[in-house]
Amino acid sequence: AIAALYASHQGLADPHAAGAAFIGLAALLGGVITLAAQWRARGVAPLKLTLWVLVSGAFFSAASGIFLAAPSPFAASAFAAMAFGLAFTNWRLPSGAWRVFACLAALLAAFEALSSIGLVLREAPMWQGWLVVASALALPSVLVGGAAALAYRRDAAVTASLCKVLSVLLGVLTADLSVRLIFSAGAPLMEPIGFVETGVHVAAWLTIALAVAARAGKRDASAVGMAAALTLGAAALAVSAVSATLWLTPYWESVGPSRAPWAALHFTGLGFLAPAALYWAHWLFWRTRGSNVRTRIALGAAAAMSACFVTLTTMHPQNAGAAPDTLSALIGALSFATAIMVNFAPGVTARRRRSYLQEDLHGDGSSEQRRQAR
Repeated sequence: AIAALYASHQGLADPHAAGAAFIGLAALLGGVITLAAQWRARGVAPLKLTLWVLVSGAFFSAASGIFLAAPSPFAASAFAAMAFGLAFTNWRLPSGAWRVFACLAALLAAFEALSSIGLVLREAPMWQGWLVVASALALPSVLVGGAAALAYRRDAAVTASLCKVLSVLLGVLTADLSVRLIFSAGAPLMEPIGFVETGVHVAAWLTIALAVAARAGKRDASAVGMAAALTLGAAALAVSAVSATLWLTPYWESVGPSRAPWAALHFTGLGFLAPAALYWAHWLFWRTRGSNVRTRIALGAAAAMSACFVTLTTMHPQNAGAAPDTLSALIGALSFATAIMVNFAPGVTARRRRSYLQEDLHGDGSSEQRRQAR
């Protein structure tokens, strides 16, 4: 009836009024579910199909209200809050209905978040960039991540995995869009992506990958978290290689200086230094975990980026520390020779070596053991 009145412009022509009506209907159905669950203190299990009908009606009513009344950035936060609320309800009163619609709400939050990115990239006049980042990306990432943690506590593996992936995705987009706004001074259309900004993007990916990998061994959907961390690491390696290769061409020289507000962000060597620091952190992390394959990959990348930084600093004519051509070439050659030798130094990996299969399955095994212990 509400949809018919809105479509025919009979009494509910205003989208905000129609949205409020849909949300009111959702609240009414939520009240019915609450009363039914409290009746004789039997919970929601006896409702069976009735619960699915009521929850689906409440969800689609609320979703319709959000689509009609809220712009994309706020709609992303609203759907993420719905996902968190449904996951919390499932934690208190387990039911497949809560889990299914929590997944759907998380997907809708991601859809609205992706739609909101265009507001920043095309510099929509009515939207401030940092407001979009906070409401459409950062807050939904936190809420969907919370939903993943709650789903894990109830052994809802599918819900936890999906919410985990979406939370990491939104977190990466938050970091990328924040870096873009900083280096473009809020005008991404007017400023191309430069070398230093590329390095900061890579450093942001590596930071998120490190955080996800550290958490994956402790709780929630460890296999999915580890896969997300490895994907981010692989993307960082690929972009680092392309960025370094482009220094052999005039490409980076043709890109103008950034509009970053801080002088440190105009230091050219930061494009290599920031990723190098995070690669060294990854080397320490994976060495502690005993994952020799990933330890050696991180060590190789860290050594290569460090050698690139030293070479660029000594050879780049715009740097104050630039050396004469002959000396700078010698320093660069020694830097890369050292980077190669470091990979064969004793003690760069853990003494106790795991097989490749154990490296991939260790996180899942430890998580399963803790779950059985509880």
